[in-house]
Amino acid sequence: MLGECNPQGSLFKVPFWAQGLVPKDSFYTRMGRFWSQISKDEDLAEMYADNQGAPSIPPSIISGALILQYFTDTDLYV
Repeated sequence: MLGECNPQGSLFKVPFWAQGLVPKDSFYTRMGRFWSQISKDEDLAEMYADNQGAPSIPPSIISGALILQYFTDTDLYV
């Protein structure tokens, strides 16, 4: 079953206390600016069964984590 992101939260939204910790011209800042525009959970909805199992982690979060993993060349175990 397709999990959906909370429209009030974002994987890449920087809390007010962390403003300025990531350089404005960094890959992370640029990704945070455009990721919600290009990554929509509905785009991958066909890959999930409608009424089977528990809701998944939203595909927009999974795909964002995979891009960050590739960019940083690290192993992430979710």
